[in-house]
Amino acid sequence: MKCWIAISLLLACTRVAALSVPAKTDHDILIKRDAEDWPSSGKYHIVACDDDQVRLMQTLLPALYDALLAGIHDANTSHSHPSAAYSVFFKDAKNAPFVSDLLRDVALGTAKWAPSRNSNGSPTFICPGPGQLALDDKDGTRKDAYQICRDSDPPSAGSYVFPSSWIMLCPTFFQQPMFPANSTCCPSISRVRNRFARKKEDLDHAGSSMVHNQMWILFHELVHYYLFAQPDYEFLNPEVYGLNGAWRLNPADSIRNSDNFVYYAATVNAKCTNWPDYAHENERELLEDDSVPDLAENQTASDAAEGSVIRANATVHVDREGSVNFRKRV
Repeated sequence: MKCWIAISLLLACTRVAALSVPAKTDHDILIKRDAEDWPSSGKYHIVACDDDQVRLMQTLLPALYDALLAGIHDANTSHSHPSAAYSVFFKDAKNAPFVSDLLRDVALGTAKWAPSRNSNGSPTFICPGPGQLALDDKDGTRKDAYQICRDSDPPSAGSYVFPSSWIMLCPTFFQQPMFPANSTCCPSISRVRNRFARKKEDLDHAGSSMVHNQMWILFHELVHYYLFAQPDYEFLNPEVYGLNGAWRLNPADSIRNSDNFVYYAATVNAKCTNWPDYAHENERELLEDDSVPDLAENQTASDAAEGSVIRANATVHVDREGSVNFRKRV
C-alpha cells in the first residue's frame, strides 16, 4: 500500500497549480493566496471550490455546529451520569471529557496543525479538479488528488489527508443530500438479536441512511482530523463502520473510531431513545452478516432485498513510512 508524505501535499497546492491548471475550470487554484484570502466559515477555510460549493459549505458548517450542541451537552453530563447513547458508543465514563472536547473542537474549528501559507491550521476543505492538486511520494511518484477521488469503488465522497489540515471534497460529495431525509428517523432495534436493525433505506450498514449525507460525511472526516492530531494517536486498523460495528468496540477502540462519534452525535441530535441492551452486549450472536437487512418494523423480506449500496467515503492515510492507504467505506 502506498502513502504520501505530508509536506509534499502542501507544496503541491501551489506548485502543481502553476504548472497544470486549465485556463478555464470551475476549480481554478490560484498560484498564490494567503490562508486569510480563502473563503471561510468561522475558522474553516474553503480552498479551490466554486461559488456554489463555497455557499454550500457556508450553510453546512453552521448547521453541523447546531447539530453537535446536543452531543456536547450529553458528553459533558456523561462523565458523572452516562447517558444511554454514550454508554452504547463509548461505554467508559472516564472518556466523556475527551468526547466532549473533540465535539467542541469540531464545532469551533479549533486549529490543531501549524499554520502554513495556504492554511490557518484549522481543517481546510479543498475541491480538487483534474490535474490541479498532486500528492508526492518519497520516491517522487505523483498521484492526482482528483484521481484518488475517482479510483475508489464506488467513488469516494471525501478524504482526510494525514498528516495535514487538508480535507478533500470529491465530486461525489456534492451529489449527496445535504441532510438526513428525516432528522428524527432513529435506528430500529432487533431485540431478539440485541443489535441495531438494518432497514430498507439502509443501503449499506445498519443506520447508514442516517449519516450518508453531506453534513455527517463532513463530520466523519473532521473527526479523522482531530483524532490524528492527538499525541501518540494509534490508528484503528481496520476502521469500523456502521452502528453495529461501532457499538461493539471496546472503550479504548471506540474513541479511536470516527463512526462512533458520528453515530453518537447523530442519534443524540435526533433524540433517539431505542438502544441495544449494552449491559448484555457480549451475549450477542457470534456469526452475523450485517449485509443482510433485519426485518424491522413494517418491513417485508422483499422490501429488505431492494436497493443499492450508497457511494463510499474514503480517507487518504499518510504515515511516517511514506506508504498510502486508501481506507474505503464499504
